[in-house]
Amino acid sequence: MNATIHNLKTPPKVTASKYICPNCGVDAGKGVDRPISRIDIMHRHVMAICHKHDITYSWSDRSGEAWAHHQSEQVHIPRIKSAISYAIALHEIGHILGRHQNSRISAVRERWAWTWARQNAIEWTLPMINCENRCRAAWESDDRRSKPDRVMHLMDILERKLFSGKIDQAEYDLKVSRLDKI
Repeated sequence: MNATIHNLKTPPKVTASKYICPNCGVDAGKGVDRPISRIDIMHRHVMAICHKHDITYSWSDRSGEAWAHHQSEQVHIPRIKSAISYAIALHEIGHILGRHQNSRISAVRERWAWTWARQNAIEWTLPMINCENRCRAAWESDDRRSKPDRVMHLMDILERKLFSGKIDQAEYDLKVSRLDKI
């Protein structure tokens, strides 16, 4: 499973005035006959994903107030005004649609929500990477206080092995489920 960093200069695929996400196939420009801004495309992409997957959403005025509730398929996301608010919105949607969201280990849920966001974004820019890294540093420091360092270290090793292809998804899932019981 390789994370895709999209080229910063390449616009989304445009077909007959429609903006098609190259990753998930969502048409973010449906019904639009005029050129639209990148932020508008990002906003439409988030809305199209929510609509396609019946995710209930509400708007937050601040990125720090974003949340997702996996069981009820609800997200509270920032208004899409930048690449960063787009990344945060996709991350919260990743808590609904991403892998391992039932894990008892918050780091597993967070990592896989970010993985889902990266893989389903129209583009993944340097500010989005920096946002992910800042968020990751914050929750990893919280998790390290509540979980033994050994568990966090084992999770890091497993994730590196998965992304490098040394173990497959089934083996990763099995080992993460064992870590969940610690």
